[in-house]
Amino acid sequence: MKKAQQAHTGQVRSVSWDDDNGSSTKCYWDVEIQDSGGRTTDVHVDPTSGKAAVSSDSGDMHSDMNSGSGQNRNGNG
Repeated sequence: MKKAQQAHTGQVRSVSWDDDNGSSTKCYWDVEIQDSGGRTTDVHVDPTSGKAAVSSDSGDMHSDMNSGSGQNRNGNG
């Protein structure tokens, strides 16, 4: 988790092992980090080298799901 937090500052929200659909060559730790603004970012950590890479910035998904607006991201709902 330290490597992931060095790659992206924030609070660790979840950690999971990802074997990329059973592939033994693409295994990594998937660490979800939330910054002070509420945005979450996925950081992949290589279990062998310890290198961390920011995978994706998923935005403020937690607020979107709990907003109660009844609309999806396309404005429909």
